[in-house]
Amino acid sequence: MSEVAGRLAPQEGAEYLESAHGGRGVLLGGVPGVPPAEVVIVGAGTVGSNAAKVAIGTGAHVTILDLNVDRSAGSTTSTPARSRRSSRIRPCWKRRA
Repeated sequence: MSEVAGRLAPQEGAEYLESAHGGRGVLLGGVPGVPPAEVVIVGAGTVGSNAAKVAIGTGAHVTILDLNVDRSAGSTTSTPARSRRSSRIRPCWKRRA
């Protein structure tokens, strides 16, 4: 089920970028003369990995953020040139004592 959710997420996000749904009219892959959209995926687990595959397939520039360096680094053979991965995330919440 997580794979399905990951594959549907970029499609749902792209739908809400359409001007008919109140978005700015951005196409993920762009068109000639217009750069592709920037997509940020938080988490490189099953859902995030599948979302990245779909977003990259549309032609978008993809950044994948994850706390786990191993998952975030990924293999260079499975990461196309138009994607970036980063493990430099700091939690923005504090634990209460």
